[in-house]
Amino acid sequence: MVSWKYDNGKKDLIINTHGTPNEYYDEIGMTAGLKVTSDIGIFDFTGIEPVDHFVERLLFY
Repeated sequence: MVSWKYDNGKKDLIINTHGTPNEYYDEIGMTAGLKVTSDIGIFDFTGIEPVDHFVERLLFY
């Protein structure tokens, strides 16, 4: 398998919001899955370096 990655020198901050408790997302592996999918599957492939990645519950009242 040949691995390819575009390097354009750009950086980005990733923020994923959701309505589920963080503990549940951590328990089922969703937090890790979101980070792998976004950080590696999208941003790393397109040459954008993730500076940080937040997966946080967002509540609306």
